[in-house]
Amino acid sequence: MHRRIRSRLQEGRPRISPASPSGGPGSHPRSGPGNAATFLARHGPPRSARPAPAPGGRVNNAVGVPNALVSFLACLIIVDFVLRRTAYGRKVFAVGGGTEAARRAGISVPMIRITVFAIAGGFAAVGGIFFAGRTAGAALSAGGGSSLMPAIAAVVIGGRGSVWSALLGMLVIGSVSRRSQKAVGRAWRAPTP
Repeated sequence: MHRRIRSRLQEGRPRISPASPSGGPGSHPRSGPGNAATFLARHGPPRSARPAPAPGGRVNNAVGVPNALVSFLACLIIVDFVLRRTAYGRKVFAVGGGTEAARRAGISVPMIRITVFAIAGGFAAVGGIFFAGRTAGAALSAGGGSSLMPAIAAVVIGGRGSVWSALLGMLVIGSVSRRSQKAVGRAWRAPTP
């Protein structure tokens, strides 16, 4: 078969079926619905016809975990390194411990506050991008309501002074809320006597 195709290409003339002198659709003797079904069975649908993955369903092909988790852990490691190993991190802890003592130690308190709020705003923007990607949309009221209280509770439960303690508090709050949602779901689905 390959030899025939190669020889026709080298000759420079296309094959025209006797069924259709124009060589249009349906002119090839092997064309028809059976051939298309065989092609789809062997190769699957074309890329444009394949359904898009569900929102939030993107998975990192290299590791097999969600991309949001990988970037979250990378941010945690970077922030932990900055807070514990750099002079800037020590200044942030000093300003958080007491502004007057930090000012007397020669730390520019307004500059540290401005940079900390700017970094927090950047992380909020990244979180908003991931949230919009997961829900496949954005709304003005998306961050309001009860989403702020678990974040504050996670930091209080985990304790202060470390990124990893805040992560532990977040895991505790997440597991408690997940279990309560399951309990409410089971009670809602339970048949009434």
